[in-house]
Amino acid sequence: MLIIGLTGSIASGKSYALRIFSRTGVRVFSADTAVHEILVSEPKVKKAIFARFPAIKNEKAIIMRDKLAQQVYGSNSTRENQEHLRWLERLLHPRVQASFERYTCHCRRIGARIIVAEIPLLFEANLVKNFDYIVMTFAPKALRKRRAFKRASMTQAQWRSICMRQTPDFKKRAWSDSIIVSGLGRAHGMRSIFKALYRCRNKKICKV
Repeated sequence: MLIIGLTGSIASGKSYALRIFSRTGVRVFSADTAVHEILVSEPKVKKAIFARFPAIKNEKAIIMRDKLAQQVYGSNSTRENQEHLRWLERLLHPRVQASFERYTCHCRRIGARIIVAEIPLLFEANLVKNFDYIVMTFAPKALRKRRAFKRASMTQAQWRSICMRQTPDFKKRAWSDSIIVSGLGRAHGMRSIFKALYRCRNKKICKV
C-alpha cells in the first residue's frame, strides 16, 4: 500500500486537493478532521482543555475552536501563548497519530492500494519517515493571506503566529516529491493533482 503525505502552508489548497484525491477513489485522511473529532468525542481531552482554557467552553459544554485558536495563536511573541500551544500539541498529536494508525490498519484490511493523508505540520513534526512520498500544495503568500482572512476567526496576530511556525515554502518544495500549484484556476489545479498522483504511482512502481 502506498502512503502519500499531503502538506502545505496555511490556505494553500490542501483541503481542496484532498477532496479531489478522494474523488479518484483513493482513501484519504485529514489530521484537521481527526482533531475536530477528538475535541468532540473524547471526554478526557475536553476536560483537560476546559481546565486550562475555561473561557472556550460554551453553554452546551462544547469547545469553541475559534476561542481556542485565540488562546494558542493570539500572539506568538508571548511565552504564555507558546506554552499553551506546546501543551495542546502534546495532548492532541499522539491521539491524531493513533487515529491515523488505526485508519491505516483498516485500509490494509480492506485491500486499499493508496492512502493520501493531509498533515499540515508534516515537516515541522518530523513525520516524513511515515510516508512513501510527499506532495505539497503551493500558493503565493498574498493569495493564501486573502483566503485565510475569509475565515471569520482569523486575526493578524494569528496569521503571523501560524506563518512563523511553518517551514518556509522553499524548503517544503525542496523536500517534496511533487508540487500542486493552486490559484491558477480549477482546471489547472485538478491537472496538478492528477499529475501528482500519477508521479507517485510511477515512483512506487520504479521503487518495487
